[in-house]
Amino acid sequence: VEMFQSKLEALFLSSLRDSVHSVRQAAIQHLKEIADTFGSQWTVEHLLPKLVEQYSQSAGYANRVTTLHVLPQVSGVMTPDQIVQYIVPLLVKATKDSVPNVR
Repeated sequence: VEMFQSKLEALFLSSLRDSVHSVRQAAIQHLKEIADTFGSQWTVEHLLPKLVEQYSQSAGYANRVTTLHVLPQVSGVMTPDQIVQYIVPLLVKATKDSVPNVR
């Protein structure tokens, strides 16, 4: 976990903002595998806050859409209560986005 966080995490998170769609899609798939490997606690305590921050700071709608596409991939390691607590609020926020493609 520490090696990933210190050496690879920034790469994966920046890949979610890449201008090339296939790079963003590959990052989504790899984050699913990473969440599966590191588990629920790491996903909720470490990854989700960074995804929420990335969503909130994204000026480009494609980046917000990509962040939303990560959520079902990482939710597989989460409990229903965690999904309600952490993912649902971001989805509700997305329904109010000014860009129709995000909504």
